[in-house]
Amino acid sequence: MEGRPSAEPANLGHGWVGFDFAAAFGRPVKVVNDAAMQAMGSYRGGKMLFLGLGTGLGTALIVNGELEPMELGHLPYKKRTYES
Repeated sequence: MEGRPSAEPANLGHGWVGFDFAAAFGRPVKVVNDAAMQAMGSYRGGKMLFLGLGTGLGTALIVNGELEPMELGHLPYKKRTYES
């Protein structure tokens, strides 16, 4: 998601965006949501839209091996969000 504006995760506290995880752990780090991890674990090729219920409505899209974590639950719906 390079080049895109980032926002703090809605279901977690502040301090995630901009934190240097690689320096803190001394290793390369990639942070993704739980839905993205579940989607990767069940992906078998082609296109896949994963919807998971956990801390909220977690979503991830995989197309030809490219993973895109999403937060569709935060999209507006009838003056609220799908998640609410």
